[in-house]
Amino acid sequence: MPPRGIWCGEGSVAEEIVPILVDAGLEWTATDHEVLKRSLGDQAQVAYPYLLDSDGEIGTAGSDEDSMAIVFRHTDLSDRMGFEYWSWEGEVAAQDFIDDVAHYAPKLGGKDRLLTIILDGENAWEAYNKEHDAKGFLHALYGKLSQAYETGEIVTVTTSEYLHGNPSRAVAPHPIVEAQEIEPLWPGSWIGGTFAIWIGEQEENRAWEYLAQARADLELSGLPRPNPSASKPPASAELARAVYETWDLIYAAEGSDWFWWYGVDQTTPSNDDSPFDRAFRSQLLGMYERMNEALALMDKPPLPVPEFAPLVQAKPKGLEGPYAGDETPAPVLDGAFSPSEAEWTPPGGFFFDADSSTAISSDDDIGTVYYGYDDDAFYIAIQSNDDLFSKLGSAYEIAVLVDHKHIESVELGTFTADAANPFTPPGESAASLQVARRVRVDMSGASPVVRLDVADGAGGWSETPGHGATIGGPNPGGSVIELRMPWSDLNLVPQADPLNFHVVAIESGVTIDAAPSFKAKRVFDDVTDLVFVTFECDATGGQIPVGALGLMAPPVPHGDGGVFIVGKSDKLGDWIPNKISLSDSGQGSDHTAGDGIWSGTFGFPTGEVIQYKYTSGTGSHEGQWAGTEEFPYSNRQYVVPADPSIAQVVIRDVFGDDPPQENSMGKLSQVEEETE
Repeated sequence: MPPRGIWCGEGSVAEEIVPILVDAGLEWTATDHEVLKRSLGDQAQVAYPYLLDSDGEIGTAGSDEDSMAIVFRHTDLSDRMGFEYWSWEGEVAAQDFIDDVAHYAPKLGGKDRLLTIILDGENAWEAYNKEHDAKGFLHALYGKLSQAYETGEIVTVTTSEYLHGNPSRAVAPHPIVEAQEIEPLWPGSWIGGTFAIWIGEQEENRAWEYLAQARADLELSGLPRPNPSASKPPASAELARAVYETWDLIYAAEGSDWFWWYGVDQTTPSNDDSPFDRAFRSQLLGMYERMNEALALMDKPPLPVPEFAPLVQAKPKGLEGPYAGDETPAPVLDGAFSPSEAEWTPPGGFFFDADSSTAISSDDDIGTVYYGYDDDAFYIAIQSNDDLFSKLGSAYEIAVLVDHKHIESVELGTFTADAANPFTPPGESAASLQVARRVRVDMSGASPVVRLDVADGAGGWSETPGHGATIGGPNPGGSVIELRMPWSDLNLVPQADPLNFHVVAIESGVTIDAAPSFKAKRVFDDVTDLVFVTFECDATGGQIPVGALGLMAPPVPHGDGGVFIVGKSDKLGDWIPNKISLSDSGQGSDHTAGDGIWSGTFGFPTGEVIQYKYTSGTGSHEGQWAGTEEFPYSNRQYVVPADPSIAQVVIRDVFGDDPPQENSMGKLSQVEEETE
């Protein structure tokens, strides 16, 4: 039997896809209640199917052959089953569900209603901690639904059964042409009623540009689109097989899950999205490979293969503090990691250049950047993808670009800033850093020479003699350069003044590579642009029983654990759980000792997206998710206000309060934004 309905990926719908679904013979589709509200307004009733058609006009336009139904999931009930009932007793949860469904029953003789429950099924049952795989809940639910069917109170149906009827079960038909029409249909998904999870952030938009370019080149090639329902041609049919696999690869690249992992709104538990980035780009590059093989078999010239530089860098290490004393001395500038990279980090940090991958392009010079500081200087190590020693005697340079802002008064918000020239990374359209100084390693001679340039604010530079910047490397056959730049040369006070930087590779006066690839790396925050966010986590168990969360070390007094915060920020542990502890000591931002409200205050730049959650454990649980996180899979999210009048924010959360939607606040969360 051919399919009658479709749940498009993540419940994604739009007016533009209705003709495609109708032409495919589909009778219905489904999405989230939020799409209904955005289409018809908040008053639209979720417990009915609605009519769609492909004519783009209100009404049938004389024919109902282009019509189909759309149903909308009940968001609260669906999410309650998927993300809330896991901490309930199965019998209690099942009865709660049945009670709420019964509220939608029509009055005697009233119009039938269709309540649609759609789950994020892959995540639901394994999280239930009262019974294995939610067996207690499911047995209780099915038992109650069977009883409700016998009394005629609730009848479970498929969407097609509801539309066409089923006399054997006394289900009347509900022809879709009698339903209220939606024209036009709001474009969105079951995640907030939008597509924001897949598009809008810089990484996401660039990935869509990659895909659009690949799809355009495939159309340009003229390779015919094969029948997707046909079997793959045998290896002996060389051309047909190459064409089939070319299209198969572009279809794989068009899957939504690649774009899910781009940007800051989603991150894997390991805080490393680079495997998804590599896999996505491998589909595109594979498409070009098979496409050009097919073109060669047709005696046609190949199409050029774009570089498709990586969009996500591998997991970095954040800066933890200054180099100081014998335990964490400053690195030795010898052009080598001696005895290993551990001489730089910790307490220094490092990041991989987002351009770097296993397929190094000719202009992908910078591989990894290490950075750190002490009271006297800023330190940088650049590990190149090339033999830097071989660059000596050529018009090649490595430069560190830094901005300048000297804070005069934190209280008054006053500062001075030296003249600066804007820097735009290669391939970007907007400036990412206002560069006041650049420390250049000039490779034109037999030995490298360090030069310090000061910006004039009009695009020009003047070289400063007598500076104190020093260099180590490159050694023969080596790929490492290490730099020490005194704070006096940069005209900055460490930690008190903000600092952002890029490392760039320059050839014949042209910048060919930059790290980071998009926006500059932040070393020190601008305290005049910070909003101080206090997180208060209620772990008393008064609103959500802590003992029901399956924690190995529940917080005091329920156990011997403490509450930690973890998130996508260096300040929040960069998704390393049980690393950044909150306090219930009555000191600092915590009001009362031992009251079960755990607190911590952190400064974030305006507009920053904070993704976070809480864990409970001890210091021995650092890095361990299982048995420590308040809830699996989902995260909380808060966007720091861009309003300059807001200087402080207090977020009051309840431990275990799972957000109803991914990347939102919990139902019990309260946010207080305080103006200056």
